[in-house]
Amino acid sequence: MIESNNNKLSMDELKSMVSSGKINIDMELDTVLNYLAKGLSVIINLFNPGLILINGRLFDLKTGLLEKLKSKTKDYAMAPSCKICEIKRTSASRDIGVLASISNALIDSIVEQ
Repeated sequence: MIESNNNKLSMDELKSMVSSGKINIDMELDTVLNYLAKGLSVIINLFNPGLILINGRLFDLKTGLLEKLKSKTKDYAMAPSCKICEIKRTSASRDIGVLASISNALIDSIVEQ
């Protein structure tokens, strides 16, 4: 729930308001994406993952948010590390995304590079 002036909005209500044009949250989304991109770039630069899975309803608010996040992340991450890392959105629950990430890390740890 999001609180504003003592009114609570669900994500579905927020999405409806954004898609109908009742509110414009472009500046707020840009700020959030900048923080996420900086965080992802730290992970990419430190750990060199081959895959990062993202889960969250934030990306349902507007089309193109994941692509914008990928672009911003490339701006912050070191090019060689970023080049080998895929950023994908999971459509399943968070738990499934965690399990997929763990299995990918295990596979990467035993495969010769």
